[in-house]
Amino acid sequence: MSSDPVKFLVLPYLQLWDAEAKALSLRVLIIPRDSFIEPFVSSNPTSPAFFPNAQLKFDIRVLSGFQNLPTPGSGISISSISFAPDPSYAAVFKSLKDTFGNDINIHDPPRARESRDPEDLKPKSVRKHLPASYRDATGYSPNGDRMFTTDNTYSCAMKKVRPKAYKRINPRPFLPSWGELIASILRIPDFAIVAGFIRICDVKVTPEVLEEGGYIWFELDPQTAVAIGVSDAAPMKTYATRIPPLTVSRDLFTPVLFPVLPSPPTFSFDIVFQEAEDYVDGWAKAVHCFQPEHMNIVSERGDNSRPSKDLGIRIGWDDEQVTVWADRQINPDPRPEVRGFDDFPLGVHGYRVDVRDITSPTWYSLARAEGNFGIKAINFGQIKLELGVEVHPVTPTDVVEDRSYWLPMYFTNWAQASLVGIDDLAMTLLGRPTATSGTQHRGVIDPALQMRYGKTYQFRVRLMDHTGGGPGLKSISPSLGPSPSPKIPFRRWIRPMAPILVGRMPSLKDKPGAENEPTVTFIELERPPMSYPAVMFAGYPDAMNELKAIAATIPHEPTDKTATYTEPSLPDPDVDRMEITVLVQTVTQDPLAEDGPYMKVYTTTRFLPSDLKGSVKVDLAWQDCPDVWNPPSPWNSTSTEGPLMLPKARVIRLRINALCRDEPDLEDRYFGADDVRRGPQLMIPLRKNSDSEADLFVKNTDSYTINGIFLQPSPDTIARLATAIGLRSKDNTTLRSQSGKRIVFACSSSLLHLIGPDRASLSFTSYSDLALQWIVVIRLTLQRDWSWDGFPIDGIIVLREGQKIPFAPNHNVNEDALYGATPERSSSDIVIIDIVDPKPLPGEKLKVLSLEYEITTKFLAKVAPASESPMKLKIDLPLTTPPAQIPDLASAGIAMSSYIHDVGYSTTLPRTKMLWLEFASPLEDPEDRYFGRVLKYAPDPLLLGEQYHFQDSVEPPMSLDPEYIRHIVPGQSTDFAGLDAMQPLVPTSSPLHWGLPLPPGLTEASLELFGFWTYEFRVGHFNDKTHTRWCTAQGRFGAPFRVSGIQHPPPLLVCSMNRDSKTISVSAPIAKPVRDGNILYIKLPSTQIWFLLYAQASQIDGGGEKRNILIARTRGSLGEGGRPESVASFSRDDIGAILDMYGLKRNTPLSVLAVEMFNQIDHVSDPLGGDLGRQSILRSGCLVAVPSMC
Repeated sequence: MSSDPVKFLVLPYLQLWDAEAKALSLRVLIIPRDSFIEPFVSSNPTSPAFFPNAQLKFDIRVLSGFQNLPTPGSGISISSISFAPDPSYAAVFKSLKDTFGNDINIHDPPRARESRDPEDLKPKSVRKHLPASYRDATGYSPNGDRMFTTDNTYSCAMKKVRPKAYKRINPRPFLPSWGELIASILRIPDFAIVAGFIRICDVKVTPEVLEEGGYIWFELDPQTAVAIGVSDAAPMKTYATRIPPLTVSRDLFTPVLFPVLPSPPTFSFDIVFQEAEDYVDGWAKAVHCFQPEHMNIVSERGDNSRPSKDLGIRIGWDDEQVTVWADRQINPDPRPEVRGFDDFPLGVHGYRVDVRDITSPTWYSLARAEGNFGIKAINFGQIKLELGVEVHPVTPTDVVEDRSYWLPMYFTNWAQASLVGIDDLAMTLLGRPTATSGTQHRGVIDPALQMRYGKTYQFRVRLMDHTGGGPGLKSISPSLGPSPSPKIPFRRWIRPMAPILVGRMPSLKDKPGAENEPTVTFIELERPPMSYPAVMFAGYPDAMNELKAIAATIPHEPTDKTATYTEPSLPDPDVDRMEITVLVQTVTQDPLAEDGPYMKVYTTTRFLPSDLKGSVKVDLAWQDCPDVWNPPSPWNSTSTEGPLMLPKARVIRLRINALCRDEPDLEDRYFGADDVRRGPQLMIPLRKNSDSEADLFVKNTDSYTINGIFLQPSPDTIARLATAIGLRSKDNTTLRSQSGKRIVFACSSSLLHLIGPDRASLSFTSYSDLALQWIVVIRLTLQRDWSWDGFPIDGIIVLREGQKIPFAPNHNVNEDALYGATPERSSSDIVIIDIVDPKPLPGEKLKVLSLEYEITTKFLAKVAPASESPMKLKIDLPLTTPPAQIPDLASAGIAMSSYIHDVGYSTTLPRTKMLWLEFASPLEDPEDRYFGRVLKYAPDPLLLGEQYHFQDSVEPPMSLDPEYIRHIVPGQSTDFAGLDAMQPLVPTSSPLHWGLPLPPGLTEASLELFGFWTYEFRVGHFNDKTHTRWCTAQGRFGAPFRVSGIQHPPPLLVCSMNRDSKTISVSAPIAKPVRDGNILYIKLPSTQIWFLLYAQASQIDGGGEKRNILIARTRGSLGEGGRPESVASFSRDDIGAILDMYGLKRNTPLSVLAVEMFNQIDHVSDPLGGDLGRQSILRSGCLVAVPSMC
């Protein structure tokens, strides 16, 4: 037996004050304990001491005013009442005993729920999240109370769970206690009346007694106490209900009961008094409601989601008060020395929600139920009273951090069905129909109440006590409180589902160029499905019966275990059209790509027929389309009829969205938001290859299409290459496109390189790999937009002399192509880099390169040939390889023209002189020639003497174009690059001997010819009328051979003379040194000039030939005033005597010859006579005739 000594409890609940009848209506709850049941139910079921058989008589007492709590015998007795037993009471207990028998637990203490964690056994408080709808309705401001939250604490608590270890669940036997059985019966007030737990009575009360309010309670008659065994050892526990001051008729409610004890509690319970006063009318004061607009109903933070299933309208009320009441039931009082709130039982058992369409004054109860009640198959009656919504806290045992008890965010939600019973239609659609045998009941809704989108509803909440009492449906609506009856517009927040494709879903194999099999010529679409309850909210005609009919076709236990079944649904009545968006697969990085790598081409719509179960058929029309931005035939996106135009040679997706009808009333909206009108997409993959790919490439000029580029080694080599072909260089290692332009690179395998995965960058390992080689750049412009993918992986092939460069654009670009507001998406630049070594193979001679390229294309499908395919390109490239031969000088000499004199041999003509060079070997290539250039010059030191000393001059570099980059285009004419950097030597009849011309700017009379020259000789490629070898400047000349001390033939020594009657005067200029174009002044010349006088005589052979006879010689002296010339004279008398000596006539013709010689340390007395071999001669002049005397 239970250790609780209490026999039974009596709790009175106020219902109504009838001022005219002067009567209080009460419903009395009588709860027997085990001692009032167990001793009799089996052994003596007919005993009058057994609860169902007991005649219970009570003395009804009233205590006026609220100054004191009632105590036994206090106040006044206003009447007595006797509750006679009804046969149904005993029948219920008999049925309970017969049904559960020995399973009723009367010995064990209350069973504790299993706990996996000691934390679960610790005391817990009840907490609640106060949603925004409540805060808005009440003006709530957080005050630091941990019991309530307004942040994300609640949503986080529901997410942070512990991993669950596997545990086998052993079924627990059903061993109910009498208390549990009674509690179950009390949930149906009609059943509790039949079982005798609820007694109803009206009590007459003098109005004067209740003018100031008071308390009313029931005390057990002494005789009845003896009859049923109530004593101090087995007491009855009675409670009083608080009566407000009454003057007029009104509804009454008992939210809390007060103890009737000999010694009332001594500490303050003001909060209980306040609650009794606030809720004495039986109405909730802060009702709030909310319709979920997003998928996560636990979080109040908005996102882009929408609910997947309509939960209807969520309703809550008096959140703070309900939380306090719930916490009070779990934690009556923390002080162990007092019972606390246990002595003040809560009178609220449940809540009844009413609703009305604001266009109608009629309120409808959402707490109505119908059916029978009983114990298993035993029926004890029909339900007449409303039931109630119960609110209970729960604790999620798997939560990691806060394991408090939590009340739900909202206490219930209305979705057309009753709030207090099973939704028969929902169970049927879920394949779990309500049982048809035994006792059962269900919630019912007045058929006149139809929940529809676009309407506005108003709610109110009535409190229900443990006896089922409380304000009725027809009671006057409340007006007290911050939000007693709020209104909420009920909108459609769920999006339509994806459209239904009639027939087989098209597919594409994972293979480039794969088309649909079979070929798709049209698509047929139906309205998307809509399930319960949303389809009813949308007003689908006769939705309930059609759903039931569909559910009836689904077997409850399918014989085919592989079969799948979906929830019964009907066509969405709000959908009236299909939005069809044509997407093409484009480059992955394109900002226009909005669905993975797919880009929108255009969007169109097709309307559905008015028949909700009808479909729309859309034909497909394909066209060859080089550019989706400029199609041959317009896409005609504005049309709602006709075929759907699609481009070929692309992977296409049809994104089909169901669209709901237009908003009927912008002031009183049907849809919650405009995005709700659009459903998720149905994707259909399609492809059809082209029939023709004409005009594949832009017809650019040859000078743009193919270029040859030769680069000299330089750190900025790649940058120079990029500039030459209109690209950008990054870090001087990578080629990239200009901004806003897509580029596709290809490169010969002969060059070490790296092409990015997007083929939009070309990197080289070193700039030296590009230097001193011909880089052939081929540039094409593909006249196809970025979405076109008609090429296989080797769709473009570049051929040259058996070498092949296969490639094709892929579906990638880099950021360069996307830079700017309007990237060029209608074409792509193709840049092909080939490398050609200009050096000949061993055994081959140098020659101008003539390169021919052939560019062919192939496609993923058989198509008509592209225009001008294959494309052929040709380019000639000049020599870049210098001659390998290095000159080697063997000897040198002076070459002179023929010796010529006049008839009389009195005068000789000047002889042309040139320095000749003999090389050790002839030219290896007949197309080449020896070249020379002056490195530096110095005056003859013998002419300078000791007067001047000069530092050695710097040898200038060759004046040759560095040609960091040489850019060649097709048809470019032969040029003479670098040819003027050196002087070509003059060829002779001998392949070894070459004449060295005077340096540029000098003549045979230039004084600079008295100096010495340092020369550089090279073998170089030559161009003239017969030598047409084309060459670059840097490839013009070979390695140098340097020779110093070269002296050209000196200027001709010019002799001047004059003759008078006594003498013949002669003069000649002395050699003068020159530096930097300036004549150097010499104090004492280093040379001397001798003049020789000749007489002409006939040869003795009689042939008439003249010969010269030296008749006199003399050394010249410096001219007057130190002029740099030498002068001398011959006396006529002396000359006459010499002529006489030789037997010549005095009028014999005479001639003079001047000879300039160096002053020597080893002085000789007769330098032009006997000492001729010991004298160093600088130069000599021509034989000059002495003018005759007049």
